[in-house]
Amino acid sequence: LALAAPFIAAGGNLFASLLAGHALNFLINGQLPVLMRYVLPDVGMTQQKTRRALEKISSAARQWGIRDVLVFGSLSRFQMGPSSDLDVRVYHRSDPLSAIRAYCYAVWMRIWANWNFIPIDVYCFSDPSFLNRMRANEIPILLLRSEEMQARYPDTLEPEEALGRNSGLK
Repeated sequence: LALAAPFIAAGGNLFASLLAGHALNFLINGQLPVLMRYVLPDVGMTQQKTRRALEKISSAARQWGIRDVLVFGSLSRFQMGPSSDLDVRVYHRSDPLSAIRAYCYAVWMRIWANWNFIPIDVYCFSDPSFLNRMRANEIPILLLRSEEMQARYPDTLEPEEALGRNSGLK
């Protein structure tokens, strides 16, 4: 609805505005890269694209003041293949300004990933109990290695080592 509001405010038809808002949401939320990896052969994930994404995500996170970035999913389970995505969890401070910065960072990350045809799944959180919902047998990759997350996941791997263990990526 928020994405349709500018179209409605500009005098657009309600149905057309909702359709346009839905299309923007589809693009912003990473569905285009997900769709394209099944249509175009060169759009799937590779070691090089994954490495580039992890480097970009972690360097930008420092600039946005993020506490840590955790990567779960197929990469951390060593099952990543060309049709996989990056499951990114953004750990931020709980104050309102930090939360706004984290969500802006997540939007920026989605736009960058869409532009580069890298499918990502992003969630932001400030309460570590959120991680209790994750698989117990899945140890995330910590991109910033905050003290709190390092203590919670002492057996985490470096991103490069995790990439090396994912034999399904070219």
